[in-house]
Amino acid sequence: MPRKKRLTKEEISENWCYVCKDGGKLRLCDHLRCPKVYHSECVDKDESFLVAETKWTCNWHYCHVCGKASKFYCLCCPSAVCKTCLYDAQFAVVKRNKGFCNSCLELAWLIETNKDVKSVGCNIDVNHPKTTDYFFNGYWQTIKQKEGLTSKNVILAYDLSKKGEMHKRASNAFESDEGRDPMERCPGRKK
Repeated sequence: MPRKKRLTKEEISENWCYVCKDGGKLRLCDHLRCPKVYHSECVDKDESFLVAETKWTCNWHYCHVCGKASKFYCLCCPSAVCKTCLYDAQFAVVKRNKGFCNSCLELAWLIETNKDVKSVGCNIDVNHPKTTDYFFNGYWQTIKQKEGLTSKNVILAYDLSKKGEMHKRASNAFESDEGRDPMERCPGRKK
């Protein structure tokens, strides 16, 4: 039986910027098998960043609180946290070492519950192609299917987060995730 060909990073990379969720000219993160890609302007770089030969690692691999190596990764943006900062970071663990930052959790919850107003009073518009909410919704639908998530997962995470009880979910994630490949394991939104 022939061996299965291992795909290259370029073959498994995503087609949309991990910050704004739009396509275009993108740069692939150089970290191991990270499939995330970015527009230069979405990571505060100039156009030369896209063709630079220097190695570059995206923020998904560093805790956004302390800067150490991340352990928990947002499913929908480059926000990530380490094990130490998890409890203070307002991060909702959903599946093993993946979950949501507060911003992405709220948007996913709004989409899954058919609500249309964020907690800060702003309307969301997932049907208008010129909004970040529209791009987020498309990305979320793809990730939801890929990760095997349901509305129940999002609603439970949102409810636990609002009650301040995400630590119960996180404790289980610590135990079930030990020894796993870190690549199995949002602040940057703009209009």
